[in-house]
Amino acid sequence: MLHIEETPATVKRHLSISEDRWLLIFDNSDNPDIDISKYFPLGGNIIITSRNPSCSEYAPESDAHFEIDKMELDEAISLLLKVARTDASGDLRVDAGQLVNDLGFLALAIDQAGSYIFTRKCTLNEYREMFHNRRDRSKLLRERLSMQRSSSYQSTVYTTWEISIQMVKETNTLASEILQLFSYLHYAQIPREIFKRACCRIHITRESDYVSESDDTSGSDTQWTASRVSKEIYSLLCARKGKNSEEWDEDIFERAIDTLQSFSLVKREKYEGHPIYTLHPLVSSWTRERLSDAEQLLFQQSVVCLLNRSIQSTFGDSDTDLGFRRRLFIHVEACRKLFPEYFVCHEATEPDVLWEMVNFAMVYIEFGSWKKAEELEVQVMETRKRVLGQEHPDTLTSMANLASTYRNLGRWKEAEELEVQVMETSSRVLGQEHPDTLRSMHNLAYTHKSQGHVDDAIELMKKAASFRSRILGRDHPDTKSSVDTLVQWRGAK
Repeated sequence: MLHIEETPATVKRHLSISEDRWLLIFDNSDNPDIDISKYFPLGGNIIITSRNPSCSEYAPESDAHFEIDKMELDEAISLLLKVARTDASGDLRVDAGQLVNDLGFLALAIDQAGSYIFTRKCTLNEYREMFHNRRDRSKLLRERLSMQRSSSYQSTVYTTWEISIQMVKETNTLASEILQLFSYLHYAQIPREIFKRACCRIHITRESDYVSESDDTSGSDTQWTASRVSKEIYSLLCARKGKNSEEWDEDIFERAIDTLQSFSLVKREKYEGHPIYTLHPLVSSWTRERLSDAEQLLFQQSVVCLLNRSIQSTFGDSDTDLGFRRRLFIHVEACRKLFPEYFVCHEATEPDVLWEMVNFAMVYIEFGSWKKAEELEVQVMETRKRVLGQEHPDTLTSMANLASTYRNLGRWKEAEELEVQVMETSSRVLGQEHPDTLRSMHNLAYTHKSQGHVDDAIELMKKAASFRSRILGRDHPDTKSSVDTLVQWRGAK
């Protein structure tokens, strides 16, 4: 104990002139607004523990700071069994391994779980069962047990993060909303591109769907987006680098990420050169569970709207566009698991929501998840038949989409039945020379060929090539596709 006035200034002065060896520890120095360097005495040794990555700037050399990530499996198991005061037999280590994996190898969560298991005299598997129940998990990770004698921690997992999110809100409101959006995506590999591509859909009209879509309502995307996301997120999507610029101002987004990273709530990484963000799985679930029902609904709608706007900006077939859509697969799947009711269509489903299901089906298709794509496409088709009627263009589009999926699944008979309906209805409603009718001819010809009906296939492809050449022109990509296919089939016969 120092026999001096215990103020930061006097302690600093005393240590600076002391001839004794000393070690000064700044523990949990997480607040990014506090510059702790002004408290550093001269000489001696200093250790700083912090969740704020920017504290590494205080290190005098590049190798003088260390990032402690999640625990290794063996040490995590040992910590759990030690705190739980449980025998470390072979079978129990297997159960413990499953539990620490559920806890994301997070030391504080493992310590808290071990204390609960010891105090309540429950088994590892009983704790796992409670943990996997959403309500029990929230209770478990908030609870501070009075008998937690083996631990030096003074906070629970959730209370620690709760303090952080309150500080985030005070620092940057947008940052807290981005975290809430992230929590409804998969916790790993969240692409910044989602936001960048979604912003391109603001103030412009919606482009065609991946088979066909007609929409002459100017500005519908802007109105639809504004009604589906929070004001902060909408302002983020509308941010531009200059008054007359269409380029997204990503600096606003990155400053919000800086705030989240300073509290170790989000981690920046790169995947194939693309900026991505990762949350600890427990941070992700905690962020969702702390929201009210109304807030959960808002951010569910927001994340679906954001994903769809980003998908709609990538209807090209370039490797960049295809790669982006494939990276969305785990995030669409996360949404489907978190709020499956959204992925069920019925008569009251809004037309724009049906298009969102179509877009999600496209992500499944390009990832090769055909059965999941089929489930969505069947729902969309049946709903449109009931609500819009058999001959509506959107209904025909959904039938053509489903037929394409059946072809890729090798279900040729079902594909043929749908394609015949689409071609005949398009010919009657839109006209024999309409591009959609000609597309259906081209697709049906392929289905005939795959079933071994070569003569029928050639005859139908000849008709499609002739119409396309006359209406679209010889140099149009669709014309070239039909003509080249026809030449190939004739040569192979």
